[in-house]
Amino acid sequence: MIISKDEYMNDTAYPIWIEDVTDKQKNISSIHNHKFVELVYVVNGCMKHDVEGQDSKYLSADDIFIIYPGERHTFSVTSSNELEIIKCKFPPELIQQTYIADFSSSSFINSFDIQSLLDNKEKLNIPIKLEKHNANNIKRILLSMKEELDSNTLGSQPIIWLRLVEILILLSRIPNHNHSKCIKTFQTNQIDDERALLIKKINHYLVQYYNKKISTAVVANVFNISVRHLNRIYKQHTGLTVTEMIHQIRIDKAKYYLVHSDDKVINVAMKVGYDDPAFFSRLFRRKVGCSPGYYKKYNGSLTYTN
Repeated sequence: MIISKDEYMNDTAYPIWIEDVTDKQKNISSIHNHKFVELVYVVNGCMKHDVEGQDSKYLSADDIFIIYPGERHTFSVTSSNELEIIKCKFPPELIQQTYIADFSSSSFINSFDIQSLLDNKEKLNIPIKLEKHNANNIKRILLSMKEELDSNTLGSQPIIWLRLVEILILLSRIPNHNHSKCIKTFQTNQIDDERALLIKKINHYLVQYYNKKISTAVVANVFNISVRHLNRIYKQHTGLTVTEMIHQIRIDKAKYYLVHSDDKVINVAMKVGYDDPAFFSRLFRRKVGCSPGYYKKYNGSLTYTN
């Protein structure tokens, strides 16, 4: 079934029609399409909306969606609660028209990318769950349009048209805002991935050269970044500074050599990169809880019996 403009308008002088519809029954509309654009805002209740060729969408309060000309669709009330929706119907060519002399609607509209909302090739990503301030704003505008339509006073027609344009501008901002958030999220994820790869490369370098004379400054120079930036991102990803990681790798290696080789403590210290055995011993005790000699004597066990 195709619904034409004349079938939805009580007054054909007004190309925009507003309805505030309440339904308490679990009604199911027959599948149909129409030659006009239908913007639907859910005030209360729940409904199921099916568009041919798409997955079913379950909608509730503060959802808004657009039904495009030619789309075969149907809807039903999905809860025992009262469903209240506001419908705004208008021909798509209306947006390229104007009711005010010397008002260039075309350039105005294009600047806000409104036409993309009405273009089947570039549909708005809907249905949209409106944030409360947007929902209140759009509901207020729709109800004021209905008041103007009901009053049918001088100037009502251009006022209704302008308010429709206002709604479309508000809706056009939503995908742009969401797109901006997606871009920001993508960029953040990309930066995180790049940093994770950098940390992986740094860790590989530290494991490979742990027994050399390396420092934060040396590592920063190798990877062509500042010492400050290196410390910040490394701490964020590992919870340790580069220096702390170097010590951790060296102490772990020292524990292995103390148990699995005949090297003396002083030789192990040199082997893992410490020129000062006394410093090595103090650091080992602080990190492990015992002296390197004790650790070697009891094969890595921190407890022993006489």
